[in-house]
Amino acid sequence: MQNKKLQLDTDEIILFRVRKHWFIITVQIFSIVVIALLPLLLFSTLIQFLPISETYISYTGYVLASYSAWLIIIWITLFNVWTNYYLDVWTLTNKRFVAVDQHGLFNRTTASFRLERMQDILVTINGLLPTFLNFGNLEIETAAEEKNFKINGLPNPESLKSAILDAAGKASEPQNQNASGGM
Repeated sequence: MQNKKLQLDTDEIILFRVRKHWFIITVQIFSIVVIALLPLLLFSTLIQFLPISETYISYTGYVLASYSAWLIIIWITLFNVWTNYYLDVWTLTNKRFVAVDQHGLFNRTTASFRLERMQDILVTINGLLPTFLNFGNLEIETAAEEKNFKINGLPNPESLKSAILDAAGKASEPQNQNASGGM
């Protein structure tokens, strides 16, 4: 499905496609699961200290209905997190770099630049876990001042940087040969 949406030139080849590091979505899902279980823990703790009476038992249906509504909200949140993770894709071709950022369920930003227009790449890996798990941020500066790309949570950012630089070098080679051939 992603290939159908990305319009490639006839001689354009996808070199790699990358998503955020698995640790990013794992932390998000874990925190949502904890939030989903929090009412159960609170309710079970409350039962320990309150005496059970007939009025308390009559409210059990309301509590279960409320918790079911809470779980539906949690399910929608999990779906939103997964959608953002799956649809945030960065693609490197032999001619350009394409960034697709999903913001919520119905908002997507797509930006791209030709590799010849790339000026600089900065990799930052901050913290103990990102260092051990090898994920970080990649900031790409292009010739246009307003078109800088900052991508957070990428796996193995140093090798991605080197792949982008290699592709940019190969993309600019034909131009250099044509320019020197005309002199």
